[in-house]
This record gives sequence, C-alpha cells and structure tokens, in this order.
Amino acid sequence: MNRYYDEEEIRYYIEKHNIDKIVPNIWKFDKSRFHLVKSRKGEHPVESCESEVLMFLVEGSVKNCAQMKNGKRILMHISEDFEILQDLEMLHIENIEMEIETLKNAVFLELNLKGIKDNIMNDPKFLYPMLVQVAKKLSHTTIAQAMIATYNLENRLSSYIIHTASEKFDGKLVFNENLVETAELLCTSYRHLLRVLKEFCERGVLENNKGEYVITDRGKLIELASDRPIYGKFH
Repeated sequence: MNRYYDEEEIRYYIEKHNIDKIVPNIWKFDKSRFHLVKSRKGEHPVESCESEVLMFLVEGSVKNCAQMKNGKRILMHISEDFEILQDLEMLHIENIEMEIETLKNAVFLELNLKGIKDNIMNDPKFLYPMLVQVAKKLSHTTIAQAMIATYNLENRLSSYIIHTASEKFDGKLVFNENLVETAELLCTSYRHLLRVLKEFCERGVLENNKGEYVITDRGKLIELASDRPIYGKFH
C-alpha cells in the first residue's frame, strides 16, 4: 500500500463524493489530518480498529468478509466507488469480525479526527449520514445471510464472477480468483465449485483458458445471478 498526501487529489475526491456534506467544516481542517491510501488487489487497507480515524473508499472496490471463529471467511457484500469505512468504530460498535480486502485497485481518503471527534459526533449533519451508512450495512448483511441460505451456488457464483472479473488488454473479462478461497467465501466445497464452473463452460457462459475463466456471455451470467444482485450492484 502507498500512503501519501496530495492536496489537489484530496480536494478532487471530497468534491466528487460530496464528503464536505458529510463532515462539517472539512475545508477548515489542517492538512495534516488528511492522507490518501492506494491499495492493490488482495491487500487489507484497514489494519486496526482506530476509533478516531475515518476512512472513505473513493475509488475502486473492496470485499467485506465476516471472519468466523473457526478461521473461515464468508463474503457479505462488495463495496464499490464510495463508502464510509471505520464508521462502526467511530460509534464505538465493535466490528472486529469484519475484514476488508481490496478487490480492484482502490483509493481511500483517510481523515484523522483526533481532538475534534467529540464535537463532530454531536453534530446532527454528521450523525445522519453515519447512521444511514450503518443501516445500509445492516441491510446488506441481512440480505447476504438470507441469500446464502436460500440461493444456490449457481446464483452466488454468477454474481461473484461479475464483480471480480478483470479486464485484459484485449478487452476480454476474465475470472481468475483463487478457487480455494472462492469456495470458502461462497460457503461451498471446492469440488462443488469446480462442478458449477464446468457447467458454466458447457453452457457457453464461460470458457476455461488454462485455469482462467473468460466470460463469453455476460448477459447470461447476469441472468443466472438471480433476480437481484447478491453482493452489490452490477455496472
């Protein structure tokens, strides 16, 4: 990861995502409170439960995974483009069982509220978007749990492939995630995952190219992903 300060870039992201509407008087903050963090795929940008540092996902996407006591992880939802991170920690709600992993190269805006947190937390203009964010996360978690229980692997895998596929230089979309990890995240066995991938290839949805799966029919894949996105919106 790369942590740095760039005033012009920080201003760009604040204006792009209207962060000044979320954090009152943000333009008056000392520049030492701001940092940008660039994270590559597979990295974990949130390393601690710091209750005085607020992070915003301003570009890219991340996986939000529940860390179970048996050491396994379950994919809950995928955040894309913009989301407030560290919000539960700001509200002193323990969230140690959630893990954030960069899915596609991402940029985060880090805001240190040390010494001014109490004043901001008493401002309704700040609390309202924070509580809306918490409500959305609760909704995502509830929906994900219901879908894991009621939707079959074909639906869940289709949604996951759409979100995680990367574009190659020739414009093709390719799914090349670690299959052992994918099976764990989607709550299935490795053998079952391979069977469904094989079925997708036989139906002309995917093409196995030396261990990578090229998406040959994205429309059909979206159709297979169920009547609504499981892990996030499709673009």
